[in-house]
Amino acid sequence: MKLYDCQIAPNPRRVRIFLAEKGVEIERVELNIAEGDNLKPDFLAINPRGLLPTLVLDDGTVLDECVAISRWVEETWPNPPLMGTNARDKAFIESRNRHMEIDGFMSVAEIFRNSHPSFRDRGLPGLSAVPARGDRPVLRAAEFRSRSASVRRW
Repeated sequence: MKLYDCQIAPNPRRVRIFLAEKGVEIERVELNIAEGDNLKPDFLAINPRGLLPTLVLDDGTVLDECVAISRWVEETWPNPPLMGTNARDKAFIESRNRHMEIDGFMSVAEIFRNSHPSFRDRGLPGLSAVPARGDRPVLRAAEFRSRSASVRRW
């Protein structure tokens, strides 16, 4: 089993934190997304989406989303439980995760992809950046920050 990772990227970091909280060690392969390692033919043969993190299981199954990888880890190593143990807690954790991803992280990702020099010619795998994207992602990120400060904790 191998986890394709990138030390500078936030999504692989989420999985590394999850693994650390679980006390699980998985072999890691470091890729540099700023240099385009994730878009090279050898990695695209593993994950045609070119996204990190990517977990390749021993049977060859490829998982490439933070929550999917975390769910697989949670089911494989259930203790300590990090994704809830009853319907209410599982739903609450899923809800908070989706809010964080959609309302928060996607805004920051758009800002980064459309403004960082390393991504000038590739905002997403196969797509160019859009520098004239405007202030919308900045406003969305500020709104998320403001709203998340007042979210009811469980």
